[in-house]
Amino acid sequence: KPRFGIDRLAHRADQAQARTRGALHRFLAFTHQCADRGRRRVEDVDLVLIDNIPTTRGGGIVRNAFEHKRGRAVRERASAQLGTWSHQAFIAQRAAVERLQGLGNLRGALAAAQALFDRCQQAGENAYGVAAYDTALAHWMLGRMVRLGGAAQAATPYLQSAQRRFQHLADDGDSDAEHMVSTTLAEQGDCLRALGQLDAAATAYEESIRRGEKLDYRRGVAVGNLQLATVRLYQRRVVAALAGYAEARRIFSDLNEPQTLA
Repeated sequence: KPRFGIDRLAHRADQAQARTRGALHRFLAFTHQCADRGRRRVEDVDLVLIDNIPTTRGGGIVRNAFEHKRGRAVRERASAQLGTWSHQAFIAQRAAVERLQGLGNLRGALAAAQALFDRCQQAGENAYGVAAYDTALAHWMLGRMVRLGGAAQAATPYLQSAQRRFQHLADDGDSDAEHMVSTTLAEQGDCLRALGQLDAAATAYEESIRRGEKLDYRRGVAVGNLQLATVRLYQRRVVAALAGYAEARRIFSDLNEPQTLA
């Protein structure tokens, strides 16, 4: 398994610059694998590029993503299975999204996430006791699936909306929502990194890490450090990248997950 020789590189800046390119490719592959484990994403999936997705507000719908007949059929089946709307129905449909994603069926998962989003929007935040939280989560899920489909720009408004909704709930004392603010910031960082906006991505990851530390969400902090280190490598800030990797390694070791960074 590849190792990065942190101690040696940190003390030999001249050698670090010469090794940057090779370390970058190995480190990026490792980072993405760990981040996906940390946020329950799909590992080793082929991205489905989605064209012409409008970035509309509020109840905006990425309908053009489902013009493909098979994707449209999946969406219609998902909508038909929703029935009476409730928290239990939301959980069932969320599980369907995650199942399709786990199978590597991004088109189907995106269609199911869109159907879930639509249903939450139609029912409203007062449909049942935790509908506001579920609606925020539907925004986050759709934004994540759109990003995984290769449309980081189109995903951003959904993630921003999710962050606002979660923050509102967190301000009212919802600890789960506070946790999701940190997670949503990291997801936005992924979008910004994909768009080449490295400074903004670093800021998003840093805020996600800060919030994670406040919540004692140590695994999320470790993943955040890995993601931030990726950005630092893109910025050719090798020492900072290696420091972030070392911090992630320390946290994973404390969590008794040394094999994660082996």
